[in-house]
Amino acid sequence: MCPVQVWFEIQTNYAEFCSSCEKVVYPLEKVETGGKIFHKQCFRCQQCNCILRMETYTLNGGKPYCLPHFKQLFIAKGNYDEGFGLDQHKRKWNNVTRNEEDILLNGINDEHIQ
Repeated sequence: MCPVQVWFEIQTNYAEFCSSCEKVVYPLEKVETGGKIFHKQCFRCQQCNCILRMETYTLNGGKPYCLPHFKQLFIAKGNYDEGFGLDQHKRKWNNVTRNEEDILLNGINDEHIQ
């Protein structure tokens, strides 16, 4: 009688999902950047939707952009926030009360401590 050999394949990989389409990404179609994983076909500019390559993109706020649109959006507004649809930091300061502004600019003094 011949002994029966049983082979078990242990799967050590876990499924990775595309940040864009949320489907499984296999190793040969994987692009990983900024802690996010994409299919090669899903790695696209947020502005014009063109397919990006590793040498033709940049990230801003965790979102990929082609270099021409990144430059265009930055130049259009002159800052990274407003050009990419975020509030400028200076607008956030406009909501600060006069007392809070004094504390931030001059530090805490005795009259603010009770």
